[in-house]
Amino acid sequence: MKNLAIAVTAAALVLSGLTLVGCDDKVPPAESPAQEKARADNGTKLRTYFDKCNGNFDALSPTDKAEVVKLVGTEDNARKAFSYMVPSRGAGAAPGGPPASGPGVR
Repeated sequence: MKNLAIAVTAAALVLSGLTLVGCDDKVPPAESPAQEKARADNGTKLRTYFDKCNGNFDALSPTDKAEVVKLVGTEDNARKAFSYMVPSRGAGAAPGGPPASGPGVR
């Protein structure tokens, strides 16, 4: 019984030490209000282009495509961003998919 208590204590010490590995007190700084507004504005612009072409990146005019690429960096990123905005990508949104869950879902 004494050996069991020692083993449990040793295991608890090891596990508590493992949970602290990699932790530090540095918290990344929050974005400035200007950065946050710029990010939100870019999201709004991207959504406007998405809605304009009904989610089909190829249906955008070359000028609009260039603007979208300017917002996200590359054409590949633009296509990915458009694919993420399709409503059926959310949890439970696809027919026959699992029910939605999480905060605010009844």
